[in-house]
Amino acid sequence: MGKISLQPNKCVKLLSKFSTCNSCGESCPTDAISFLEGIPHISSLSCIECGACLSSCPTDAIELEKFSPIETIFKFLEVDEVVLDCKSNIPCISALSTQNLISLAVLKGEDIEANLSHCSTCEIFPKVGEQIEKQLQESNFFLEALNLSQRVVPKVGEALENISHKKRAIFQNSFQNRSLQFDSKEVRKKEIPDSRKLFLMAMKRAKSNSHILDFQDISFISDKKVDDSCTNCQICYRICPTEALSSDYKNSFISFSPNLCLKCGLCHDVCEPDAIQLQNFSISNLFEDSRKLIEFDIRKCYECGNYFTKNSESNMCVRCEIEEQEALELNNWR
Repeated sequence: MGKISLQPNKCVKLLSKFSTCNSCGESCPTDAISFLEGIPHISSLSCIECGACLSSCPTDAIELEKFSPIETIFKFLEVDEVVLDCKSNIPCISALSTQNLISLAVLKGEDIEANLSHCSTCEIFPKVGEQIEKQLQESNFFLEALNLSQRVVPKVGEALENISHKKRAIFQNSFQNRSLQFDSKEVRKKEIPDSRKLFLMAMKRAKSNSHILDFQDISFISDKKVDDSCTNCQICYRICPTEALSSDYKNSFISFSPNLCLKCGLCHDVCEPDAIQLQNFSISNLFEDSRKLIEFDIRKCYECGNYFTKNSESNMCVRCEIEEQEALELNNWR
């Protein structure tokens, strides 16, 4: 595995050609990520391993060989340290997503300092600076909504040199090479990214409340509703990478689990009638089970025996109706 790699079984661009996600390309300060026929291609020669693409990817589909945000957070929790510094324990502040920063602050139980002292002389800061600012602001906005006192505090000034060599070694040991095998048969496998697993673990330590957040203010999670224009084509929950959208074996409803939603936008991209809408988000939803967004009148086709969404007086599914009509036309022709 190279320095940077794409995990195809996690990338939403490879789940559907209709996906509009290009967050990794937009965040890359060296234009190392390009799209060929909609598929991300990463140039290891142009990549400087800053990690900005890692934090911007909603499904954790991009990995760096010597840096794991999750492993770094756990190592951070093991030592008496609260300073994130690109010269000692992370490649760049932009490498940790909003979810990562919130999780770290909650699990650490105190303020986290983001040392921006080196940013003024960093050649990529003009490109990643806006991303870093957004991640810090969103993290603190969410922490405040949780009624927690912890914050991610930006520090600007002389470089901080208070991390001992021993602590540096601890962090360096967490960047061991990981040999992740990819099985092409698992491209369609649904799984929850590690960043979300850690975030949900952190949320269990936070006190639940009913604070309502505007869906435009949160980039990594959402709440949804489905209107009557839904045709129950089933594509949204079949393609959802985490099963945040799901149904039963009869496809008689669409249910939604906000805590599993990555706000990758894939369900919206593939919904032809635009029946799926975002709505304001309640923090209490993080602790609730899935709920039904819409239910359908389901019948069993007397011809083929499959279940179908009944939208007329016919007791046959659309496919059998078409076949029957074709058979009638063939008989009439004869």
